[in-house]
Amino acid sequence: ATGWVFGTWEDVAHSAHPEMTKFADLMVAEIDAGRPMVGFGRDYNVAVCLGYVNGGTSFLWRDYGSEADSVEVPVAKMGFWLDYLREHRDPPARAVQLEGALRLAARNWDRQDDRRWGRHALRAWHDDVRDAMSFTEQERGSLFFANWWGFTTLADARSRAVKFLRDHASASPDPAAISRAAALYAEEAKLCNAQV
Repeated sequence: ATGWVFGTWEDVAHSAHPEMTKFADLMVAEIDAGRPMVGFGRDYNVAVCLGYVNGGTSFLWRDYGSEADSVEVPVAKMGFWLDYLREHRDPPARAVQLEGALRLAARNWDRQDDRRWGRHALRAWHDDVRDAMSFTEQERGSLFFANWWGFTTLADARSRAVKFLRDHASASPDPAAISRAAALYAEEAKLCNAQV
């Protein structure tokens, strides 16, 4: 929707534990060119790399785990994934963006592969919560985290869907249908106590 195309440095994409120090010069060049990157900073939550220290011995990341504007992470301690802004193209028309998002949502609702998606993910989540008392204490601890993560991700996704659908309704052949969908997502987001 923005026109930016992401790339992954090949060594990062194809190595389980690359030495991130070999990417320091490339990261410095990207930041100097005004292009932040996304990846794993100090843990396995996606963060934004927006600066560096001492010529690239450490990088500044904005992540979920800190209220500070950035956290300094030595390059050798960074996670093993990094994407950069490869190129910018003219973004597609809003109608094309909307159609693509709706097609992706419809496909993912019933998608089945090595992960759970859509209705299959919701059913598995429901069943795990229903059966939680039959799990071991360690399994319940893992479920507590997964439940929290799933819930907060769902709430965030629903609130973002409201904005996207409202912003794109006029590009639809049926703006009223898109507005109704946005209203339903807004109700769900409010039930999740998300900001709409």
